[in-house]
Amino acid sequence: MLTTIDYSVAIRTLGNAGEKYVRTIKSIAQQSVPPKEIIVVIDDESKIPALYKCGMERFVVKPRGMVRQRLYDIEENRSEWLLLLDDDVEFGPDFVASMCGTAVKSKADVVIPVVRECKKLKYC
Repeated sequence: MLTTIDYSVAIRTLGNAGEKYVRTIKSIAQQSVPPKEIIVVIDDESKIPALYKCGMERFVVKPRGMVRQRLYDIEENRSEWLLLLDDDVEFGPDFVASMCGTAVKSKADVVIPVVRECKKLKYC
């Protein structure tokens, strides 16, 4: 597993995910390989979430729009790798190291995780 990775995390949010947003930030903060920064793209009609900050966030206020906000995520990235997230996900401490290790090993430009357990979802 990789021990150093030049990556940033980008989260698009409307600022209303509440505790889910907190769990997302905590998941990122606990990674075995920490990111360079967390780019939080929030729309210009919302407030910056004040629930929890880990100190790696850089808030970027842009016009509303899911696709538009994802493009801003990419434009704002200053790292070799970029992890795109919504504001309501959580994962284990080796998630990024595993994903990037797979990308490096297979010489991939893009890696997408496979969710093996989804008992809570109706369509699984």
